[in-house]
Amino acid sequence: MQAHDRRSHRRLFGEATYEQEVVTLNPGDTLITFSDGVSEAWDVEDTEFGDERILECLHTSPRDIEPSELVQEVLAGVREFIGGEPQGHDITILVVRYRGERS
Repeated sequence: MQAHDRRSHRRLFGEATYEQEVVTLNPGDTLITFSDGVSEAWDVEDTEFGDERILECLHTSPRDIEPSELVQEVLAGVREFIGGEPQGHDITILVVRYRGERS
């Protein structure tokens, strides 16, 4: 990575604080996690994709969309936004749907 790279890492490894939280999932709930390469994807005008655009992708997708399809929807939104601009981070999305306990 070059020192003048406008997309250099903003977070440095070292002392980091993390909060732990317990979330209860109900049958049908969907959990979505993503790397900073998704929210920090840059377009040609140096604008970040951002959390708001991620939420927009999620809100415009059908509620019953399969997790793998939801990943593809968000990835398509990111790809369209960046327009082929090279990225400095991985772009990783994980979608899990809790279907409930098996009987």
